[in-house]
Amino acid sequence: RGVVIETGDVRPDMIMAMNTDGTEEAIQGLETKEPAFGLPALWIGKAKQEEAEAKGYTVVTASAVVATHLSETVKRYAADILTRGDVQQLLDNLRTTAESLVDDVVPDLISLPELHAILQNLLRERVCIRDLTAVLDALGYHARVSKELDYLTEQCRMALSRSICKQYEDPSSGELPVITMAPAVEDEIAQGLSDDKQLLSLSPSFTQGLLNGINQQVEAVLMQEGIQPVLLCNGVIRLPIRRLIERMLPQIAVMSYNEIGPTVRVRSLGAVQVETANAAV
Repeated sequence: RGVVIETGDVRPDMIMAMNTDGTEEAIQGLETKEPAFGLPALWIGKAKQEEAEAKGYTVVTASAVVATHLSETVKRYAADILTRGDVQQLLDNLRTTAESLVDDVVPDLISLPELHAILQNLLRERVCIRDLTAVLDALGYHARVSKELDYLTEQCRMALSRSICKQYEDPSSGELPVITMAPAVEDEIAQGLSDDKQLLSLSPSFTQGLLNGINQQVEAVLMQEGIQPVLLCNGVIRLPIRRLIERMLPQIAVMSYNEIGPTVRVRSLGAVQVETANAAV
């Protein structure tokens, strides 16, 4: 749409090395950041690839860096890319195989603009909307209870929870890597919720401590395990937490315990603590 959303530098004659194993053996290179996830990295000459790998560095080509960055950028802005016309096209395609479902839900229970907003909410958290049948099934039931869009989005997440878990599982182990929050931290957050559970009011010091704690846990897992963990929390605070961290930590997925199916193998890799100027929580 004519707006620059991402820029970066790439060195096609070099390769990128990332210290994902926490090795203390240094190699010489030009300091940079891996653009998709912001990890510290080095541009090194191609002749140093064997040396870097022997010292425990993860090495990727310049073309792979560009491809990953492009893929992550599309995912990050998918909600803005999806238009109302796109949603209508998705409905028209689904109508060929599930006409009664589409007609029962749109527009009788949910209008096209409302469905568009719900799908944007899902995409904003990188939830795949390919299974539109599951989305409409969930809306067909829960829209009779409430038309509140956040509530309906959460119900659609529940309907898509199996694919969400699959999206974030570690392919090498089949486990879902997660970090949680210390019970005292969750309690403090829950106490900051408004009566309708829509607004979250926390002190600036606690908020900053929470952001720091989450970021530190995620970086520790990335450095030690080489994988991006999910932040797992109580369903009541899932959406408020996501909205709190999305500007500073947009790459972190937030899931609720309710979205973890009985067959999902969870691997807990740490718990978030909050340190403020007054005390640790």
